[in-house]
Formats: sequence, structure tokens, C-alpha cells
Amino acid sequence: MRPTLVSRSQGPFAKVLRGRLFSRVGRTGLSHRLSHAPHYGRGLATSPISDHSNGTSGIQLRPYQEESIASVLTSLSNGARRLGLSLATGSGKTVIFSHLIDRVRPPTPEATQTLVLAHRRELVEQAARHVRHLYPHKTVEVEMADQHASGVAEITVASVQSITSGERLLKYDPAKFKLVLVDEAHHIAAPTYLGVLKHFNLKEKDAKTHTALVGVSATFSRADGLSLGSAIDHIVYHKLVMR
Repeated sequence: MRPTLVSRSQGPFAKVLRGRLFSRVGRTGLSHRLSHAPHYGRGLATSPISDHSNGTSGIQLRPYQEESIASVLTSLSNGARRLGLSLATGSGKTVIFSHLIDRVRPPTPEATQTLVLAHRRELVEQAARHVRHLYPHKTVEVEMADQHASGVAEITVASVQSITSGERLLKYDPAKFKLVLVDEAHHIAAPTYLGVLKHFNLKEKDAKTHTALVGVSATFSRADGLSLGSAIDHIVYHKLVMR
């Protein structure tokens, strides 16, 4: 099962269409999906679940960055829970997903935490630096190697290999999390990632969960043939070429 293409896009789609993710979607089908998806990715960044109250609105984002965030918020407000952003290298993926943390309101009074997942040390360290700079008033912890997070921080940035090691994942209460963000999400169909998604009730498409999943990647295709549809239902925004 493949993720559905539901959003306005920027740049050519050739690379995506050649990949396994959209290997059976022709030009006509692609255009049809785009033109018949008025409720996804069309709104401005004034979604009812957008929240600028914690200070990040003072940072100027580029128009396409605001558009990508708006696409996520619109899709979440329509009930979608497992979303992807296809963004070119150099488009500021870390900036975009970091700003989502404050834009997505808690779905319940206790679900206020965010988990950021990555598979490489440099990505974990980069994300941790960025969110600490962006949210100096929030508690930010790292789960990686010999760094053990408490499981109760407002934002946890984790190596997927570390968080799935032993019983480290068990200290994270799914009821307390509003958002799971995945960097380089073309890896998300790997067993380690799926184990984390299962813990947060995000592995099944129709699972009842309040937690949102947003994966970002420059290319939503995999050489090993694993289906990204097992984790991502909708690609809500595309920007494949930086100008």
C-alpha cells in the first residue's frame, strides 16, 4: 500500500515518479489526485490547530516553509495522522519540523510532548541544537548511546537505534505525546522505526491515536522495496528543487 499524494507541490515530480513509492502512478493519475484534494495542503498557516503563542512566530520562515507547515496542519485538522513532507536537500527540513512542534496544539491536556527521531548521530545532534535554540524555555533531552533521556521532557531527540535498545522505549508514555517527527523518513519502513511507531499506536493506518506522525525526506522512495505505505499515509507537500 502506497502513501496517497494529496497536496500542492513545487518542482518536477520526475524523481519521485521514478521511485518505488509512486511506481504505478502515471501522470494522469497524479494530476487527478492533486486536482481532487481540496482539503489537504490548500489552507494558509491559520489552521485551527496552529499555535504561535510560545514565541517562535518571531522567526521569519520562507513562504514555502510556511506552506509546508500549513499543509500538515490542514491535514491534521481533517483527521489524518501519518503524514510526509517531501522537501529538497537544502530546503531547511530541520527548521520546518522544529517549527511544527509549537504549531501543533496538544490534542489532550496531557499530550504535550514531542519525539524527534533520526538514524544518524549528526542528525540527532543537529536537531537537538536547533530545538534548544528555538525553544529555550522548553526542556529538551537526547536519547542516544550513553545519553539517557528521562522520557518526560517536552522535546526528546532520539537515535532510533538507541531508543529501541533494551527497554529504553518503555519510559515514553504514548498518552503524553502529541507529535512524533522523523528525519530522513525514507527509512521509516525499517523494522526499528516500525517498532517505535507500534509503541505510539502509529503502525496501523486505522489505529485510534491522538499522536500525529510527520516524516520529512528529500526522497520518499526506497531501493530495498519496503513499502513506505506501512508508515506514511499521505504526502502532503512537495518541494523537490531549490531555486
